[in-house]
Parts: sequence; C-alpha cells; structure tokens
Amino acid sequence: MAESSVKCEIRIFGAKNIVTKKQGSFFIRCYISVGKNKRIQLNTREITSPLKNCEYILWDETFSLECTQGSSIRDLEHEKIVFELRWRNAKTNFLAQMGGSKLLGSSEILLKSVFEEKAWEVQKWVSMLGRDNGTECWDEKPPALQVGVKVEKAWSSKTVSKEEMRRKRRQERLRNLDECGCGCSNGGFCCTCVDNELFLVAAVLDVC
Repeated sequence: MAESSVKCEIRIFGAKNIVTKKQGSFFIRCYISVGKNKRIQLNTREITSPLKNCEYILWDETFSLECTQGSSIRDLEHEKIVFELRWRNAKTNFLAQMGGSKLLGSSEILLKSVFEEKAWEVQKWVSMLGRDNGTECWDEKPPALQVGVKVEKAWSSKTVSKEEMRRKRRQERLRNLDECGCGCSNGGFCCTCVDNELFLVAAVLDVC
C-alpha cells in the first residue's frame, strides 16, 4: 500500500549587511507553522563574528522535515516560515545563557508563495526587519538573509497484512465510539495523545 507524505526542505545560506558593535555569535532561528496554533522551532549553529563589518556570514545549513499524517498541501498553503536573526553575547556564562539571545530582525515566507512556483521551490533574499538593540546597526541597508524553501509530495511503498488492516480498523471503530477530550482512545489502545500533524524533524547539516 502506498502512503503519501509532504516533505519540506529549508536551507539557510547566509546573511549580509551586518555591522558588529560587540563581539558575540549569530544564529538563525526558524519557526514553521503546522496548524492549530502549533509551530516547530529550528536553530542553526552559532557563528562567532569579529569586531568589524560582516560582508557575509555563511551557514549553508539544511533542515529536512516530513509531515507524515493529518496535513495536506491545501492545509500547508495557509502556513508560513518565520526567520529570525539572533545574537548572543560572547561573554557566556550560566546567567547569560539563561538570559537567552537577542532578536535583531525577522522575516517570513508564506508557503502559499512556494506552491505558486512551478517546482514548488524558491530561493531568495529576504530583508530582516527589526531594530538596533545596541549590538548591531544598519545605516542604509537592513540585514538580509539568503534562504531556500522546497516542498514536495512523496510516496512510500508499505506492505500491510490483512490482519494488520483488520486490527487498525477495529481500533479506529473503538476510537470513534469512545473518545476522550484530547481526541485519543480510552479503550486501552492509546497510552499517550499523539498529534497526527506533528512534523518529524531531521536536521541535516550541510556545512561547507
């Protein structure tokens, strides 16, 4: 039996137009909306920046995600990917790490714009809108992030026995008859509440 899944690939190439005032490290944080007010957070590695104008900061990292159940292309068309440029002080200690990082700018890509492309793939520069937090500044040009997003529908072959199919149908009937408030079965077949729209994340680092 063939099962369909939706795969999404997010690539962070690099950033430009960043002027550094203090020594520290930069990284990109991504938020991917998966519906029902839920989202997944992904972080690139942190790159230390010297005290000078950074013409280009290279990450070249790729995140591959797969939506296995519960969502369709139509559902994803209404979602988006948010990109955040963040900075962390170089003088790291326990208290500094607890304080987290500073948001310098953010931008977003609507997945609808990706589906409008012929190959469901975009590669572009996006401006990071934000403000100077005393760490970086930009006089004329805001920081810009070079990213790529690709979505594809994949099919995988999976052989399911007749006994397995009967067992799944039996469990489905029990769930329909006896559902709890969170949507899982109270008939003894479900130990935890599992969201079918959960993305299985495999972060693949492709570092030059």
